[in-house]
Amino acid sequence: MGSSIILVLTFIACVQLSLAEDETTAPTDDFQRTVIFIQRQTAYGQDLFLRGGSDNGEETGAVPIEHRLDGGENEKFKAWKVGDNYLDWYGAENGQGSFGGTAASGTPMVWTTNNETYSATVSEDGFGYSELNEWGDHYWMVDVNMDCSQTENGWFEVKRFLPGEGWEGDVWQNEICDGDAGDEERPYTSHNHFGRCGFINVFTSESNDCYINSFE
Repeated sequence: MGSSIILVLTFIACVQLSLAEDETTAPTDDFQRTVIFIQRQTAYGQDLFLRGGSDNGEETGAVPIEHRLDGGENEKFKAWKVGDNYLDWYGAENGQGSFGGTAASGTPMVWTTNNETYSATVSEDGFGYSELNEWGDHYWMVDVNMDCSQTENGWFEVKRFLPGEGWEGDVWQNEICDGDAGDEERPYTSHNHFGRCGFINVFTSESNDCYINSFE
């Protein structure tokens, strides 16, 4: 009888320990749709990439992302988004796709315009008209689900990278951005653009201006 009670108590203790471990190891991911636009005029055949991260990210400052765009007829983008699992400060990730032997130079962006009569659309062709673009041509876009838990209180940093030209120059972003979500002060300063996870972020290459808006 006594041994049976001991076995029952031991079983209960194990179940409680298991539940406690489940609670402490529960995933803390907080993926939210995040869009980044960077305006940079480009010539036909050029491609723009995004690099960035967060002081609160993983060891390398990388922030986990999941691409939302299918890519349509944009074979370059479709190839380069494969295995692109982080917003980071480096080029191609291990296992990231290549196109025609050309490796990605970061997170691939898609060219967009606000011209509704343009012959291609982001949703069907992987570039062209986007309803999120309210500003004009050459607004290169990244549309991802981003892990906000790996950002600095919801903030991350970015710069564009253009193969053949290299890094975008330093910027000194305005303390307060335009847009309905631009009135929050960033947590620290650097020479990069600052965006907010879970919002639409709009920048101009090598400009201090910024625009941060909520999704409708």
